[in-house]
Amino acid sequence: MRGVSFKKGTILLERVIVVAVLVLVVYLLVVAYQKFIDQQRVNSAVENAVNLIEKARSRTLSSQGGTSGLYYYIEVDSNTNRIVLRDQNGNTIETLDLSITPVLIEPPVGAPANTFFFAKSDCLPSNNDLRFERLTGDAKLFDGTNWSSLCATNYNFFTVRLKKNASGVAPTHTIKILNTGNVQIL
Repeated sequence: MRGVSFKKGTILLERVIVVAVLVLVVYLLVVAYQKFIDQQRVNSAVENAVNLIEKARSRTLSSQGGTSGLYYYIEVDSNTNRIVLRDQNGNTIETLDLSITPVLIEPPVGAPANTFFFAKSDCLPSNNDLRFERLTGDAKLFDGTNWSSLCATNYNFFTVRLKKNASGVAPTHTIKILNTGNVQIL
């Protein structure tokens, strides 16, 4: 009888260990899957934002819309979490609405408090309107009255990240607009 109870105890202990290992494996798989999904959400938002910026530049360079000298611009609004493509008359062409996703648009990390997203050639903060030059595709910013070149600082970009993340580390990408109008993903 003694051998039988010892054997039953060993079998029970083995089952507990197997269940504990299975629980650990399932937990690790769920965490890895959640990180993958979070990264894909940010990647998708970044890709859509870059596509909209490049669409504004492309439409400006190709004179799409039929009017001579027509330009398009991008309006970045972190309050509504939207990026809007507009023509020079302010008509909305397309809107990327990130408010329905768990993704945030933010000013660059380390930027002065009064810097929205972009800085003009005098390196003073501008509003969030970015347009492209008709013949060159160069990026320009609106200061409320005039369009001017981008500042040469590192503040001509914005960050796209998750609103929250269970692991505490949110996947983040930065979109930088160069003076030439080209877009870099950092």
